[in-house]
Amino acid sequence: MTLRLTGGNPLFACELFDDKAARAALVEGREPPTGHGVRGVLRRHLEQLAPEIRTSLQCAAIAGDPIDVALIAAVTARPTTEVAAHVEAARQSGVLGAHGFAHALFRAAACADIPSETRATMHVAIAERLSARPNTARQVAIHLHKADPTAPATARALCAAAKEAMAVLAHEEAVGFAAHATELDEQHERVAAQADALGLLAEARAHAGDLAGSVTAAQRAIVLAREVGDPRVLARAALALGLRRVMAALDPEATTRILDVLVANDLVTREAGGFGLTAAPGWRHVAAEVIRAQAGLSFEMMSRMLAPLSVMWPELGALLERDGSRYLDVGVGAAGGAIALCKHFPRLRCVGIDPHRAAHLEARAAVTAAGLGMTPILARVP
Repeated sequence: MTLRLTGGNPLFACELFDDKAARAALVEGREPPTGHGVRGVLRRHLEQLAPEIRTSLQCAAIAGDPIDVALIAAVTARPTTEVAAHVEAARQSGVLGAHGFAHALFRAAACADIPSETRATMHVAIAERLSARPNTARQVAIHLHKADPTAPATARALCAAAKEAMAVLAHEEAVGFAAHATELDEQHERVAAQADALGLLAEARAHAGDLAGSVTAAQRAIVLAREVGDPRVLARAALALGLRRVMAALDPEATTRILDVLVANDLVTREAGGFGLTAAPGWRHVAAEVIRAQAGLSFEMMSRMLAPLSVMWPELGALLERDGSRYLDVGVGAAGGAIALCKHFPRLRCVGIDPHRAAHLEARAAVTAAGLGMTPILARVP
């Protein structure tokens, strides 16, 4: 930590160790306050720069490395060329290096005098600008959490960050985001949101290899979903637990619990010799919200599986990208998985077949809403 904070500068290191409060923080593993001597040196260095340059540096310190000129310009409402000139001047003065602040202490000094309310406002503004860019969900979540860790929007951003992390195979990172979202929702008694976050945590843990933790999280999600009494939340939670078998075999006891929940809530029927899920009279729930929940989960699961599958089985991606490729989805349901495939592989022609009338109607509506035209061909088998 000392090396990170001082950048190896002997003056900064000595000043840090000479400060009693800083020494105590370092011993406890906490981020230490900047010592008075160091603070004075850095402040004098920064005060040599023009006020407008210091304003850009404050935004850069809040935004984080690497220095993003376009982002700073958008947040500070200044022309990009002006901000670029500020960055270059700061580099010439030694405050900035090639990609960020020359020392972590320069960053701390740059934003030391920003009031907490102003700091929170800047984090929100940065998150808003970043959200318009692709693959920034994790950065957005971090900034929103720094702005207001208690807000419902923060928990939802953490869930989005977990999904993004799983998409790039950063499963341990996804577990952290999902667990944090779960904790926030629990602290503020947002039961339905907590059930959804727990379902996501269950999936992230399964991908990370923590199968026992995955089952535990999914079971908690089912309990909360039943308390809420929302069939959409319950269906999503039950399916989240059931889909653990995508990553590993689920123990028989857990499988029984899943099916008991589904039967008790009229989502499947218990038949002689097994359970019916896709063929009449199996899955006979006609509530649109339950069908959409299943389709949404299928879409998410398929979307997240495509990236690792492309790495492990590159021939599959090449096959589906060809002109004239065909895909038959028997038991297409509300077409969640089929839509995910067609979005990822625009040349793919999908044929979906399902005996369930309600699911068939939802599938047609979902295909239209997805803007795919008639790419998936949906047929209902009587």
